Parts: sequence; structure tokens; C-alpha cells
Amino acid sequence: MLKKIKMEFNGEIFNVEAERKGETISISRDGKNYSVRIIPEEVIATKPAAKAKTVHVSPVKDSVAPKHVAGSITAPMTGLVKDILVQTGAKVKARQIVMIMEAMKMDIEIKALSEGTVKEIYAAANSNVSQSQLLMSIG
Repeated sequence: MLKKIKMEFNGEIFNVEAERKGETISISRDGKNYSVRIIPEEVIATKPAAKAKTVHVSPVKDSVAPKHVAGSITAPMTGLVKDILVQTGAKVKARQIVMIMEAMKMDIEIKALSEGTVKEIYAAANSNVSQSQLLMSIG
């Protein structure tokens, strides 16, 4: 059943229509459809209310990216990795900016979803990445 919700993505709040099936949420906004996977640590539990619920999500297109474990960071859209701000082995905090991407002539801050240590970096600075491509894992 489609529900109208507010969604935060990269610090911006959007009004969308969404339908949840297990860990996957299908989202429709401005005539475009997206498929996202809930990252359990980032789900905000709220009591049912008249207001729309806020859910933090990480975009994943099932046909592009396999189901990654918690701590995986994927590209929110196709773009260029401009800068990687951490190195393998670095300790990061939740919501710390770890990478800068450029897409559609805008800089996009890629943030750690949880506290931990950077285990692997899968993208290189000045490289192009696809939507949902695995960029980094933090454990």
C-alpha cells in the first residue's frame, strides 16, 4: 500500500510516496521510481501519528548491487568520485563525511552510516561510479 512519507537524503527532506516490502522500499517522486534498501541502524522508529514518518535510507538498485552488509556505503547516483577523505584503517564516526562525489554539477557528501573502522575502499579519486556501486565498507 502506497504511503506518503517524508524522507531525508543527503541532508535534504523530500515528500515521496513509498511502499515497503521487507527490507526494500519502492519510492516514487516527481514521476521517477526508485528502489531502496533499509539499513537497519538508520531506521528511525516512530510511533504512529498523523504526520508522515521520516526514514533514512541508502539507495540500492537490486539489479546493480548485491545485498551488502551493514556498514557498506554505496553511490547514491552515477557520478564522479572527487575526493576520498579517509584511508583504509581510519576510525570514523557516524555521519562523518568520508567521500565527495560530483553528480549533475553538484558536490555530494558521502557520509559514514555508523561508527567504525574503514575496512576497504572500492573506488578511487577521479573515477566514475554507477548508482548503487559499492564505494566503501566500514566495520
